[in-house]
Amino acid sequence: MCEKLCRKCGVVKPLGSFYRDSKLSDGHQNYCKDCKRILDQAYRSANAERVTEKQRLWAANHPEKRAEISRIWVQNNRDRRNQHNRSWIERNEEKKRCYNLVAGAIRSGRLVADTECLICKSSGVLLEAHHQDYSKPLAVMWLCDPCHKRLHIEQRRTERTLERKSA
Repeated sequence: MCEKLCRKCGVVKPLGSFYRDSKLSDGHQNYCKDCKRILDQAYRSANAERVTEKQRLWAANHPEKRAEISRIWVQNNRDRRNQHNRSWIERNEEKKRCYNLVAGAIRSGRLVADTECLICKSSGVLLEAHHQDYSKPLAVMWLCDPCHKRLHIEQRRTERTLERKSA
């Protein structure tokens, strides 16, 4: 059997047009790749929070695989990543200036990083400088990566809530 009927669009297509699935008798899914892509996009749109949470949990449980996937993506998309970084710098000139000032102050010894995260008190981990106020570039809170990300997520949620209330 070299062809299969797609149960979604009803078109007979070559087996190469179907994703493999070892659980099915012919070893291929019942929807063609085009229809499967549309179905998956609809599911992700309807269940965005659930999908995001599953992806976050997978990444937390598979840090080595996640790092490898990221490394390969960066290798294959250097131009795209560089453009994204340049675009971020253009949109966030003040943040970049503060980042550079903190880095210079650390190198010169004018600023010394704390030894533990201000929020969770974990020590022996790489700490990041968090700015509450970018007009004070050397006034930073030293946070571990998870706490720093959590803080920014909460700040974005608060900003979006305020934007919705004002609209």
